[in-house]
Amino acid sequence: MPIKMDRGPKRRLRFRVLLFVLLFAVALIIWFALSIREQRRQQSGERTYLAEPVLPVIWPETLTRRMDVLHAYKNATDADIAFDSLVVLPEDRKLPLSVESGNVTITGIRYEIRSADLRDLVERTEITDWETQDKNVKVVLPIQNLVQPGTQYRLDLTVKTAEVGELHYYARILADEAGRAADFVSLAEDFSNRNFDYDRAKENAVSWRAVMAETIQHSAVWT
Repeated sequence: MPIKMDRGPKRRLRFRVLLFVLLFAVALIIWFALSIREQRRQQSGERTYLAEPVLPVIWPETLTRRMDVLHAYKNATDADIAFDSLVVLPEDRKLPLSVESGNVTITGIRYEIRSADLRDLVERTEITDWETQDKNVKVVLPIQNLVQPGTQYRLDLTVKTAEVGELHYYARILADEAGRAADFVSLAEDFSNRNFDYDRAKENAVSWRAVMAETIQHSAVWT
């Protein structure tokens, strides 16, 4: 009689070997994927992202108040972009500025004063002295007497920074010829304060016509 060989153990052995190889391959793929993900995560954590610098804003100070905040332009321009800002100069023409410098470092300040039509250069001055307090800068523009009372000019202020280069600020300026600037500011402040008081708010309606008449009478100075 022929002898029959039992091939069952060999088949089971091959199956086990094949299963082991498949499991090893799957484990290798998983390990490789996890290694790549961890490497990418570490590389991402090592990157340094720089925040966009916050550009400084400037507050002119006149009549003991902050007036007309000025915002920065990265490029100089001759366009009429100062029409909405009017700064009344103090009597001594020395204009204090409060610069909220954000997260940039100021390295230089200069200014020009031009006629309203930008044709004539009236003054050009480089500022060498300012005061720094908690990243904010206090500076005074020593505007010369070449500015004629009652005539509007354009102030072109350039601020140099270490991070973003030069920044440009624009405003209209006026030397108060009639000496009424303080009266108008006081009137506007009182009018605003009365609006927050119910009883006194009625006074605004009663006195409005008189205020308008006085404003029209002196409007030539401001336009």
